[in-house]
Amino acid sequence: MPDVHKRTEPVGWSLRNKLLLLLLALFVLAGGGNALLLKYFIERDSMVLLLQTGQEEVEMLVQRIDRVFDRRQQVLESLAASLLEQNELAAAETLEQRITAPGLSQVFFGYVVMDAEGQILADSPVVPGRRGSSVWDRAYIQENIRTGQTVRYPPTMGRFSSIPISIFSVPIFVDNLATPKGFLVGYQPLDSEPLFEQIRSEYDRVSSDLLIMDLTAQRYVSASNPALTLQPIASKDPLFRQLQQGIPSGRFVDAAGQDWLYVATTQDSTGWTLVKLRQMQPITELLNSWVRHNLLVLGLALLLGGLFAGWLLHRLLGPVHRSLQQMREVLQLKKGYQHLQVDRQDEIGQLLQAFNELQEQRDRQEQLKDELVSVVSHELRTPLTSARGALALLRSKDLAQQPEQQARLMDMADRNVNRLIVLVNDLLDLASLTKGSLKLDLQCVALQPILYQTVEDFTPYAQEQGVRVSLKQPTGPLLVMVDPGRLNQVLTNLLSNAVKFSPKNTEVEVVVTRRQDTVRIMVTDQGEGIPLAFQSRVFERFAQADKSDRRRNTGTGLGLAITRELTTAMNGRIGFSSLPGSGSCFFLDLPRLDNKNGSDHPEENKDDH
Repeated sequence: MPDVHKRTEPVGWSLRNKLLLLLLALFVLAGGGNALLLKYFIERDSMVLLLQTGQEEVEMLVQRIDRVFDRRQQVLESLAASLLEQNELAAAETLEQRITAPGLSQVFFGYVVMDAEGQILADSPVVPGRRGSSVWDRAYIQENIRTGQTVRYPPTMGRFSSIPISIFSVPIFVDNLATPKGFLVGYQPLDSEPLFEQIRSEYDRVSSDLLIMDLTAQRYVSASNPALTLQPIASKDPLFRQLQQGIPSGRFVDAAGQDWLYVATTQDSTGWTLVKLRQMQPITELLNSWVRHNLLVLGLALLLGGLFAGWLLHRLLGPVHRSLQQMREVLQLKKGYQHLQVDRQDEIGQLLQAFNELQEQRDRQEQLKDELVSVVSHELRTPLTSARGALALLRSKDLAQQPEQQARLMDMADRNVNRLIVLVNDLLDLASLTKGSLKLDLQCVALQPILYQTVEDFTPYAQEQGVRVSLKQPTGPLLVMVDPGRLNQVLTNLLSNAVKFSPKNTEVEVVVTRRQDTVRIMVTDQGEGIPLAFQSRVFERFAQADKSDRRRNTGTGLGLAITRELTTAMNGRIGFSSLPGSGSCFFLDLPRLDNKNGSDHPEENKDDH
């Protein structure tokens, strides 16, 4: 049956190749994402910039038209005041002379003067049939009468000229009279409006279109295309609909499918809407060209970055590759391990250093394993040999009538069996502590009885070694949360080491002090002290300061390791201080649970064994 979980990864791919592939994928993703983001932000920012620039241009155009129209209005109002003589309109000949004065044709194309009933008295240029006719019904005349002010009338078809024109109408007043004496009209054909023609030529040079629209009348006032002048605006025109919805700028697609960008603003004095248009196709082509150039530069940068990344990976991972090759030779060819050369301080250098430290630890573990085999073999063989010899003698008939000798041999066998039990228990405890499976029976107990009992039980052994043991502890209760049996084991280990390394006729002191939150138990001997080089390994398993001294001071090297683990499990702390030739002091700190009553100072010679 085929393996459905078979890896599809190419066989033999190294970390360097994987990283290169990953970097390549990241470069492609980064390049593609950057291209999309670049195109999006360029288009967005360009549109915003074009709209802002267009808005400023249209507003300036509105101000420009307002200035021209204001000047025309001022000229027309000044001309209207000059048409009065003795508070009445001047004669027709005089009116004609004044409206044909030099320079006026540059302001308006034509002028018309009417009396108070709207009858035309003079015009320039002269249009046959216009003089003597009445325009009283025209809306701008009625607006002049109603407001008494100058009227800028929306573009309309001239009644006599039959061409689209824009009209300014001024009432002619005599001071302190509410009724005008007549009216002066200035008009300008939209198809020959010099201002609009100048604007058209300017927009032709910048490839933009201009529309001047009367949205209320729904017709074009003027445009870059003169053919649109006074033409109606289709109701379905997309630009007209967006302007009616109050959208002053944006994009739309016309009936021919062309995309346009527009900006619009309203001229307050006339109510016209001025719209600047630009086709999007040239803008889009320019943006796309700019994006393509940037993508080309980006692609070259990514290519150079990829080549540099490949070279950098080769340089960075080269030591790792050589180290792996060296380890492979050690594992496959059974060559001896040599320390890896570390000539860098970065993470890879730290990794190589960790390999070296791991190998050192492995060598140390191998050494400890060899020592364990040696120690356990010695510690097992010695009591077994003694017990076996004692049992063999007990079976002999020579001792059948010697009860005292039999008892001595049985005691010897019993002691050696107990030594074996202690050794096995130490090994079991160490295994349980290592796995975290050792269960403690923590209880709130008084510390003094445990200390007294431990010292009392250990005194006979100390006396056999020619060593005295003294206990000094403060008055008052000392309550701690411990496992009594395990605490006894910890104290026994500390006392055993202290007595074992103490010369004869010296003293081992057990001093108890009450601290703020803890109780400190100090076991001090007067032995040779711990060598400085060995002090960092005191609590390591199977560690012994002097292997040559093992015959005098037998032990497995497990006692202090077990002692530290048990102390930590009971939420305590163990430490020591030692100087070579000055003895050692091991201290044990346990959390206090008592009410802190009693003396904090130990009583001298409280117990002396």
